[in-house]
Amino acid sequence: MDQVLEAELPGRCPDCGGRIEETGAHSQYQTEIPEPQVERIEFPIYCGRCRRCGRWIQGRHRRQSSDAIGGAAWQVGARAVSFAAMLNKRMGLPYGKVSEVMASLFGLQVSPGGRSQALHRVAKKAEPTYRKTIQQVRGSSSIAPDETGSHPSDEDLSPGTPAGKPADSCNGCGSTQASK
Repeated sequence: MDQVLEAELPGRCPDCGGRIEETGAHSQYQTEIPEPQVERIEFPIYCGRCRRCGRWIQGRHRRQSSDAIGGAAWQVGARAVSFAAMLNKRMGLPYGKVSEVMASLFGLQVSPGGRSQALHRVAKKAEPTYRKTIQQVRGSSSIAPDETGSHPSDEDLSPGTPAGKPADSCNGCGSTQASK
């Protein structure tokens, strides 16, 4: 349990005003979604020049989503972009609806155009992995469709894959083939 909240007896009976004698306690359990909260993070970025070659160097924290400074210094973080990508690509919500969900749940205001640009940046970063997956699928002797209805990210092993052997997988279509 993350939290225990006691439901205490009132001081008097709400119907007649009489005194209440406690006779016991019973538990009720509830599963709840935590209250969404946006994190606003400042990254002081230290900048300098190489004394030897004169190259501009700036620090970078692992949680930064961009190297931009100045007018483009406000960025949407990786978790927010990942959530938006899931809503758009896996759940099928258009950019406008994704922006509405983000504003409604988190108070995060990003235009549909800004959301589209962020997702295009994600796609560009994922391009090498996508190309490698295409090569693996094209190089496989056979591909079997996964007709279970599960999404490749739902389980560590695809159905029918022997334990301890990775599956060649096409995330776009859910096809799997046990590795040889």
